[in-house]
Amino acid sequence: MGYWKRKIARSVENARLALAAIWVSRVRAFLTMLIISIGLLALMGMLTVINAVSYTIENEIGSEQGAAFEITSWATNLRINGRTMDNGEDYSYISRWQAERFCKDFASVGNAAYETWITSTQLKYRDKKSRPSLSIWGISANYLTTSNTQIAHGRGFSEAEQNAIADVVIIGSSLAKQLFEKETNAIGKRIMLGSIPFTVVGVLANKTSSFGGARNEEVYLPIRTGLTRFSVSDADCKVIVNPYAEMTLSEARSNAEMIMRRARGLRPIQRNTFNILTNDEITKMILGSLSSVGIAAVLIGLITLVGSAIALMNIMLASVTERTREIGTRKAIGAYRATIRGQFLLEAILITVFGGLVGILLGILAGRGAAAAMGVSFTIPWGWAIGSLLLCVVVGILAGYLPASRAARLDPIDALRYE
Repeated sequence: MGYWKRKIARSVENARLALAAIWVSRVRAFLTMLIISIGLLALMGMLTVINAVSYTIENEIGSEQGAAFEITSWATNLRINGRTMDNGEDYSYISRWQAERFCKDFASVGNAAYETWITSTQLKYRDKKSRPSLSIWGISANYLTTSNTQIAHGRGFSEAEQNAIADVVIIGSSLAKQLFEKETNAIGKRIMLGSIPFTVVGVLANKTSSFGGARNEEVYLPIRTGLTRFSVSDADCKVIVNPYAEMTLSEARSNAEMIMRRARGLRPIQRNTFNILTNDEITKMILGSLSSVGIAAVLIGLITLVGSAIALMNIMLASVTERTREIGTRKAIGAYRATIRGQFLLEAILITVFGGLVGILLGILAGRGAAAAMGVSFTIPWGWAIGSLLLCVVVGILAGYLPASRAARLDPIDALRYE
């Protein structure tokens, strides 16, 4: 018991002396802490933002979109950090007839619907106008259900309106507020899409987006109405698919591939002339790009820590030289080599840990501010924070070991005579 009491008392005394020594050379210690803090500020700031963006992407793409996957004739191109990621190739367009046949044949497996871009124009109601060049989309029956798109006010298109080429429209909540001030005022009103009048039958529920964009400026027409009123002979359709709950995604995808091949009239020896992209694949493509940013952040942090380790070693060596007589006095009155070595190692560790704590805290605050500015959910990368702190301890040990060993090896007689 007495041994452990002496051990604890010696450790407490070492810590007190280490703090006192840091305070004496506080300017040099502060500069070293500043270098470490800047490095970890950059590291934790970037990793916090990456974590927040990744978390938001996984939640938005994984849960907000109702369709499990989509089938298109064009490749999905994502451009992030100057790098373009392609999924598939561009093929001849998927016609409305092919899309309709697919949806009919897929009914036993799950829900399927399709949409197509009709035109770009401006919406008008009396003296109020939307922004120019709004995209107008034609949608098939069952589209809102398949895509999990919610109607806040009014209703969706009826089957009779789909078949009768009715001049009806569903608009996003932002457009309803722009043109009618209140969303409920939009129902039943006649608005102009370009030069053609349409009756508003529904207003979509407000959808929040963590990355901006016109998420609430959708304009939907029955697909036959859009093709007829805007004189479009046919259009490239995107098919969205949502399998039934008892069907696995891989099974649904296999069925969808087979049905679309049949709808496209492909022979067994021919390869697919369409692309199938799931939400998981979109997520992986984006997160894969973000990982390169994380690697860059780690490299920045490591380079800074190496620089701070060199600076800290120089500071500690200078400290050993300045405190030679003090070391000699302590050894002359019975201080062990291990005690001297432990004190200098503790000084180095405390400097790196203090600098690391400040850098981690500032990095998290900076990341939180950036996440708030981007509108993404804030999450703290606890794993990286703890790992960075442990790395600071390792850097302190590596940087302080040589000076601590030099101090411990000093001869007390020579040290006392040192001027």
